[in-house]
Amino acid sequence: MKPNVLKWLSEIDDRFRDMVLVLKEWAKARDINDPKSGSLSSYALCLLVIFHFQTCEPPILPPLME
Repeated sequence: MKPNVLKWLSEIDDRFRDMVLVLKEWAKARDINDPKSGSLSSYALCLLVIFHFQTCEPPILPPLME
């Protein structure tokens, strides 16, 4: 289910995938992308990008419930 939603969001706007990759690289460089040590998982980083893209003015992504 998760991969399908993320793929669908990538198809809506190419910037979603790009932003997730940039954020993952940033988190990795700062050593905060390791959920085993209590930091953020890759999925959590994706959720942060989704939230940001939904709350931009104007929104880049639609609400997921729609």
